Amino acid sequence: MKKEGYVYDYETIKNTFVAVYINIYDKSDMKIFEMSPFKNDLKDLFEFQTHLINNKITIVSFNGLSFDYQVTRFIRENYNTLRGFGNGVDVAGTIFNFVENLFKIKNEKGYGIYSAKDNPFIEIDVAAINNYNNKQKFASLKWLQYNMDWPNIIDMDCKPTDELNQKQIVQLTIYCINDCLSTFELFKKNIEQVKVRNNLSKYFKIPLQNLSEPKLVKAILSNLLSKDLDIPEAILKTKKTFRKTIHLNEAILPYIKFKTKPLIQTLDKFKSLKLDGQNLKGSFAHKVTYRGLELSFALGGIHGAKRGLYKQENNMIIKSFDVKSYYPNLCIRNKWSPAHFDAETFCKRYEWFYDERLKYDKSNPLNYLYKIVLNSAFGLSNDDNSFLKDSFLTMRITCNGQLLLVQLMEELCEEIPGARPIMINTDGGEIILPKEYESKYYEICKKWEEQTSLILEFENYQKLIIWDVNNYIGIFKPIEIKKEEAINKIKNEFPKPLIKKKDGKYYYFPIKLKGRFEIDKALHKNKSYRIKPIAIYNYFVHGIDPKETIKNDKNIYNFCAGIRAKKGWELVETCIKKGEYTENKLQKTVRYYIANSGCKIIKKDLNSSREIKIEATSNINEEIAIKIDNDLPIENYNINYSFYEKLVRTEIESVDPILTQQKLF
Repeated sequence: MKKEGYVYDYETIKNTFVAVYINIYDKSDMKIFEMSPFKNDLKDLFEFQTHLINNKITIVSFNGLSFDYQVTRFIRENYNTLRGFGNGVDVAGTIFNFVENLFKIKNEKGYGIYSAKDNPFIEIDVAAINNYNNKQKFASLKWLQYNMDWPNIIDMDCKPTDELNQKQIVQLTIYCINDCLSTFELFKKNIEQVKVRNNLSKYFKIPLQNLSEPKLVKAILSNLLSKDLDIPEAILKTKKTFRKTIHLNEAILPYIKFKTKPLIQTLDKFKSLKLDGQNLKGSFAHKVTYRGLELSFALGGIHGAKRGLYKQENNMIIKSFDVKSYYPNLCIRNKWSPAHFDAETFCKRYEWFYDERLKYDKSNPLNYLYKIVLNSAFGLSNDDNSFLKDSFLTMRITCNGQLLLVQLMEELCEEIPGARPIMINTDGGEIILPKEYESKYYEICKKWEEQTSLILEFENYQKLIIWDVNNYIGIFKPIEIKKEEAINKIKNEFPKPLIKKKDGKYYYFPIKLKGRFEIDKALHKNKSYRIKPIAIYNYFVHGIDPKETIKNDKNIYNFCAGIRAKKGWELVETCIKKGEYTENKLQKTVRYYIANSGCKIIKKDLNSSREIKIEATSNINEEIAIKIDNDLPIENYNINYSFYEKLVRTEIESVDPILTQQKLF
């Protein structure tokens, strides 16, 4: 018996409906169903779907629960009526009318007609799992195709209201197949997340398969807390504590104290604050410079970083400290909880998640998932729609969290001669100090742990390249590895790992890339000009000239950038050929690269005459690369290498050791 599981997608046009199912175990097994003026595969589609339901065969979609599944339910519930039409065009037209109504209802109510809870299919929606419909993470399939270097990101070349001919229907089907194949690729990238949700669904005995991380956290927490507190889950979800006024002096731990005047004054500022409990955002900001490091305090947390390049040399060492599960443990150790829950019960459950996480290695997806549960509880405490809502708890966590970190940093720098802070953020910090005082460093940290009942974790940096607190490269202290492991890493890892051989032994230097220096970003983020972080990495880690990295890279995707037109805007390609100016309207998501010849891409505001150039420099040409031939040699693309060299060098110069290296003493 063949293995079955299908990725699927629908296209609905006024006179044409196309459904494509591709077997995830055998891509040559492709089912195509068409209802149009030329075909009527309604009966075959219905019977195939029945086969999927009866045999519990998994289907995979992108945004399927919000759209494709809705269409499926309509077809199945109205099958006898649709079958009575006898021709495909009437079937397609009826489905099209349903879709028009579906969009109208979704725009008005924010959700579809059919509940996903009633889905008769075993369906995995990769958009739902990743929360790609969320405003902060929004990503269309086209945008994700661009970010995962999909060769063909061409948009549908017809409008939903068009009347298609046979040739156009073929093109529509090809387009649908392309979307199916790219959805399958997304599914493969999310396979571990799918497995985790399946395992958790079985463990907690609740359906979690298609929940995004925020919804997953709420579902698991509400399920367990309702049992712990002996409250029906429906009632528990209505529990909230709203605060009219928050006096911060009541929230701050009594043992927090500072020694230096600027920080003493900062603590006094915090204690004097009376906050609007219904509107915390942006209501407090305070900056102070401590030993050359500007500290930016706010109600949400602290950050500060000293731009530059730092090396472990001249008997100076770079130490990093992080608090283990900082925000969760602040609650657990201090017995803090939302006011409407019993603190002992809440913290016991919270600690259970902490202990569960420790059972799994960091490479295990369950470790990550329990981390999300732990950390998300903090965010939910300031969410008006959450059963953990209590903004006083939020302030307890964030205000004490940042003040305790600064207290530790001050203690280290005041007690250790020559110690200087270089970075601090949310749950940890970095300082430089003379190596001879390393034992003193650990002694001070130990006292802080005893006072707070929190646990610190430590790292040693060989080198830190800092742009700001969210953008840096960290090269850690080397780890001795076997020759075979060193060879395997060099052969298989990208970017090239830093491995050195000394006295016949091999040493591997772990590297952390943060923010703008990340080479492989989360799929919803813009990966434009990936060659830039690759070249910067090679320069700072391996000492390779950026020009060499850029010239030797044969991957055209690394030179590409992406842009998407948001609501109210359109993308237009403007060209001057043989002295004649032309404009070509582009699709909403565009991939391009900088070439020695080509045109200019501009964004047009549809509500005004405002225009914005994608690349402001007038002599820069953008070449559209919506479809890429993977077999085409890089030389055929006429890349403007000087543009990329300048792009990289501008970034490097901001932290180049020759220009901005900080003295460590």
